[in-house]
Amino acid sequence: MKVLVSFDIDGTLEAGDPPGPITMQMVKKAKEHGCIIGSSSDRPLPVQQNIWDRFDTVSYTHLRAHETRHDLVCRLLLE
Repeated sequence: MKVLVSFDIDGTLEAGDPPGPITMQMVKKAKEHGCIIGSSSDRPLPVQQNIWDRFDTVSYTHLRAHETRHDLVCRLLLE
């Protein structure tokens, strides 16, 4: 079974504004343990992608607030 971990950016990740307590090293460790990592944020998608790219951290998944579990599973399968 895959585990999906979705982070809010601002106030949660060290790359946020304000910076949060979760370091990108912590995110990398979660990915190394097999987690699918993504972000759920009000920031525009290109800005979120830039954060992940800048830290060369993880693959990117954006969770949309209106998605149901079924929508998310279907979208992840299509990506």
